[in-house]
Amino acid sequence: MRRAGAERPRSWIQKFLEQITDSPLQWVTFSEMVPVAVLAVQRYMLEDELRNTVPKPPLYCYDVMISDGVYQEKCIVDPSLNLLVYKNILKVGIEVKISRVSCLYNKKLDQDILCIDDIHFGETLDTISLATPFRNSAHEEIPERSLRGGKSHYLARWNKEDPYGYIWLTNTQPEEYNFKNTKIIFLSHLEMTWTNKDFPALLVRLLQKSRLRHYGKPDKKMIEPFCMNLQDSPTNIRIIPEGQVKPKWRLTKLSHCFITRSELDAAPEKQICDVIGILVFVGKVKQLKKKENSEDFWLYHWIHIADGTSEQPFIVELSSTSQPEIFENIYPSSNVDSLNSSPLLSTVNFWFPPAGSTPKLISQMPKNR
Repeated sequence: MRRAGAERPRSWIQKFLEQITDSPLQWVTFSEMVPVAVLAVQRYMLEDELRNTVPKPPLYCYDVMISDGVYQEKCIVDPSLNLLVYKNILKVGIEVKISRVSCLYNKKLDQDILCIDDIHFGETLDTISLATPFRNSAHEEIPERSLRGGKSHYLARWNKEDPYGYIWLTNTQPEEYNFKNTKIIFLSHLEMTWTNKDFPALLVRLLQKSRLRHYGKPDKKMIEPFCMNLQDSPTNIRIIPEGQVKPKWRLTKLSHCFITRSELDAAPEKQICDVIGILVFVGKVKQLKKKENSEDFWLYHWIHIADGTSEQPFIVELSSTSQPEIFENIYPSSNVDSLNSSPLLSTVNFWFPPAGSTPKLISQMPKNR
């Protein structure tokens, strides 16, 4: 605890900023390297005009948030160091020492940004504190903006399918909805009401959900390149709790074709089937490049599901498909329903039913890779 009137500890971040400001070269090499903590590593797509250089830089850049215990500072990582991110050497929770930093001017943001040019790695920290204040208040803005891309979003660490950022952080459950004054139509009546200005509510049951689609390209000026609801009159979509679904609506039911592990070996090739069981093994998450020279990856791990009908488990290759909160937190002994799975594991839908509740769809594996 600091005594009243005691001076605030000297910030190493503030110190090297002053050194860079005084340097005519706009870069500085440190003789004294002070360890700082890595609080965040965030990926984004570099805009096209910034890639029109020789040699051509990578498609993606990384911002890192560091803390010296006094301030937090967001910096860019020099593209020559991207391999450290790919190999998971530069990651959250590690202690690093920065030996060289340069200063770049971002015309769009109208501010100087720091670029880490050389770095040395220390140990993984047991804990990191997010309570230290930002030296630059602009780094606290919501939504966050990448330092070089100018976009108001970051991408998931390894792929473009997983949602990432504050806009996706919600665990809210569907609320009870009063249908008393709501006019409802079904798909069979859609053509009859297509030209109506007062369009009634279309009632449907969701049967399948694709991966999140990312349409961002370096040459496109899209601030939010996801399939968002951006019409002039945004569509209002309400999720109806299962308990409010009325039998008179006669909505299509989800159909299942369950198979046991003892029956699996005799199943026809490419047959789509559903399985249920206990998760007994979860392998390490692996990355597989989508293309030879691609900077995007498929994320997957192998899991084993036992149903008690055979000594052999179901062996499933599970890919991350827009639901990272499930993919990253599954663990052995979880109850699992795997729907629409084939012996060749081309498509897998997973259900994790809590005790006493109805199972729900949580993940789907891409059909083609």
